[in-house]
Amino acid sequence: MKITIKDAQINVTLNSKIVCDEIDNEGYFYDEELDRIIVMNSTCLFLWNLIKNSNSDILFVEDIEEQYKKHFILNEESLKSLNYDILKTIKDMIELRILISYE
Repeated sequence: MKITIKDAQINVTLNSKIVCDEIDNEGYFYDEELDRIIVMNSTCLFLWNLIKNSNSDILFVEDIEEQYKKHFILNEESLKSLNYDILKTIKDMIELRILISYE
């Protein structure tokens, strides 16, 4: 899966050692390899499901934003920071090994 941000691309895949469950609109990610549970917010859960259910090999951040707006009710301030929030969540997911980044 390629996530395209302006002129750059991040190649990611879901970590196959992660099992995801949703409880109260939060993502509970169990890392079987490290035997740990990571609790993440609804944005992370949304991105996980979007990538998991995507029929495409590429996602554009703009398309992620549009899908996010359809899924959540956002106030004006949330809309202003949406791009940043999505990019930060992707970065956090990579750092926590929920997503695996590759060349």
